[in-house]
Amino acid sequence: MSHRITIRPDRLAEAAFALLPAWHGLGTVLDHPMTSAEAIKEAKLDWEVVQVPVAHLAGNRDAPRNWVTVPDVLANCRSDNGALLGLVKSRYRVLQNVDAFRFLDDLVESGQMRYESAFSLSGGRQVVLLARLPQVDTIVQEDDLHRYLLLGLDHTGEGAIRFGPTSVRVVCANTYALALEKGNRTREIISIHHTGNVKRKLEDAARLLERVNGLFEKFRTISRQLAGYRLGPGEWQRFLEVLFPLRGAADSRARKEAAASREALGKAMASSRQNIAGIENTAWAAFCAVAEFVDHVWPRMKHKGEEPRFKMCIEGKGHEVKRRAFMTACQMAGVSPAA
Repeated sequence: MSHRITIRPDRLAEAAFALLPAWHGLGTVLDHPMTSAEAIKEAKLDWEVVQVPVAHLAGNRDAPRNWVTVPDVLANCRSDNGALLGLVKSRYRVLQNVDAFRFLDDLVESGQMRYESAFSLSGGRQVVLLARLPQVDTIVQEDDLHRYLLLGLDHTGEGAIRFGPTSVRVVCANTYALALEKGNRTREIISIHHTGNVKRKLEDAARLLERVNGLFEKFRTISRQLAGYRLGPGEWQRFLEVLFPLRGAADSRARKEAAASREALGKAMASSRQNIAGIENTAWAAFCAVAEFVDHVWPRMKHKGEEPRFKMCIEGKGHEVKRRAFMTACQMAGVSPAA
């Protein structure tokens, strides 16, 4: 699975992460959530996009050839190494990396905005920032959910600025795609085109933050309700039957695969992560066990590689299993999934 993180000629990666390393092992890892100044420095994003004219050689073999400027076209280049990022129309407006950090910083008046991830992709063609909002949603003691804001810049001229909430810890091109896929599906990630007054458009987009916090709070409410419902006799088995039915298995192979999935899911349910005091044997623990199982354990994906697993988790069978698990957990607990 390709991470597409920019690797400089000195072999250093343009990436920085807080607290935990990314799966690809690249970039600087700090032992605390980063300020914008730390993130820009450690991720090596302190370069700018400069726009230069584009020209071509005109003429033929019977006349002198001269460089002629192409009207209405500019080249977006990096200020530090001159690398071409993309060709754009003259109406294109650059949003510099430092201005993107400044925009996110200004969303939290207390100055407590902190960054979980900052990195560039494909030589700087895209820059991705993941900011952690100061609010923490505690489901029960020691079981916390963090709120993130994602800002993605595209310096190629082919894509828009992407802004919105996510629950995904974005650390590479693939998790960036996952966050955008989820945000596009729920219409929470918005696109801002690089024309007109880009900063004004971002200010307008910032009004989304009120709605964002409301969405996080709704999910927190549902999660707490699920954590407050203990599974009754036989409910775990009924939960398994919904996800991996044995009675409906088409043949012995399908039955064997369903049985293996049930066994692995049972181990995930019994792990310490699903047995934090207050959530053990609850509908919330059951849903979390499924998410862990699908993303990291599922035997059917063991030998298929990271890329197929990634696609399965966001749009294939794995995504469907997680959706069905959430709906089933809500149904067992008598909770509306749209509470």
